[in-house]
Amino acid sequence: MQLKNDESSRFLLINCVENYYQTRGRFCSMVGGDCIEGERFSMVFLIDRKHVFRYLIPIDVRNYFASIEIGIGPVFVSPFSVTDYADAQRFKKDATTEAVEQNLALLDELLAKLR
Repeated sequence: MQLKNDESSRFLLINCVENYYQTRGRFCSMVGGDCIEGERFSMVFLIDRKHVFRYLIPIDVRNYFASIEIGIGPVFVSPFSVTDYADAQRFKKDATTEAVEQNLALLDELLAKLR
């Protein structure tokens, strides 16, 4: 399902992320978000009580794309910053719930490599 800049899409994003981790028996909680940053809105989630990530959905789809960023220290970084180009290219940039689920699976892989 397509995510847009509206209230129902924000709830869809929250449900999609929380359901992804709940079905895997893992802790997940939204810890911040519904924040407009330029031309994207973002939501911040805590997983496994130790990792933080931010999901960004574009408001203006002509100039921006959806992305996931990992919290490292006080900043959020793109997967391009912590992995090689080929692995980073696997992350989807479209704003759909299917892409969110794929990106969460790739995030899990990436976090396992970073341990």
